[in-house]
Amino acid sequence: MRFSVVIPAYNYGAVLARAVESACTQPGDDYEVLVIDDGSTDNTPEVLAELSRRFPALRAISQENAGLAAVRNRGVELAQGEYLIFLDADDEFLSDALACFRAAADQYPDAGLLIAPTVSVFPDGREERGRMADIASDAERRFLAYLYKRLSISNGAVAMKRSVFALVSYNPALRQTEDIPVFAQCLANFDAVALQHPTTRIYKHAGSMRHNADTALTVGLLLVDEVFDRAKLPAAFIRHKPAYRARRALSVFRICKRAGRYKEAVEYFRLAFAADWRACVRKPEYVAKYLQCLIKAKA
Repeated sequence: MRFSVVIPAYNYGAVLARAVESACTQPGDDYEVLVIDDGSTDNTPEVLAELSRRFPALRAISQENAGLAAVRNRGVELAQGEYLIFLDADDEFLSDALACFRAAADQYPDAGLLIAPTVSVFPDGREERGRMADIASDAERRFLAYLYKRLSISNGAVAMKRSVFALVSYNPALRQTEDIPVFAQCLANFDAVALQHPTTRIYKHAGSMRHNADTALTVGLLLVDEVFDRAKLPAAFIRHKPAYRARRALSVFRICKRAGRYKEAVEYFRLAFAADWRACVRKPEYVAKYLQCLIKAKA
């Protein structure tokens, strides 16, 4: 088995068929498609039952709700393919997605990650094709480029060699951003290759968990500790932790400010300042926003 396409599903019954059809109708006989229903409370079970009748090769697994990280880990456990691709339930493959990954795997058999561009689909129907990734040959440069968003990786548009999961796994304590430590650690330890052609349509929508204040506060700075796990990174990379800690704290600061959570915003600005004060004063607007939050928090 060459590829395992794993589709985590939680209350996406309205759009799940689109993702499953796009995966199950790929040309070739060297792949499997697994859908893991993470305790959905909508019509996902009924949709999956119908899809299983239409596509006998589809493997549908149900479990009690455990979160996306736990679903991804179970996908790793159950998948039989040499490469794993995690396709989100609200996205879809282009018709030649696996053909693109197949060609890249043939050409670069030692690469741990095969990274493709995406086609972003916006709520108004507009589509925007992404560019081919610029992937440095140096592992530390790859690692930093990803952390500082100069290198973009999207689930559904990256095939990950099974062997990388001997080192990395998804932390169930991260209820969002669970993929960031895994991608960062993979780039730090394994070769990566950029594909020229897009493989996946990514549907953009307003309710992104990444910008939800409650979720961001739940994750807090645990993300930083997970990324910089000493057992999963070269020792020389650990020196970048303070700067990234400041960046993450500023990100939570901005999310809290937008949500009107001024006390939490003040706390996270101070955490950022303690980690790397230069990151906080580099942009004067950060200080101005902090002072605004401080006044409102005391009001």
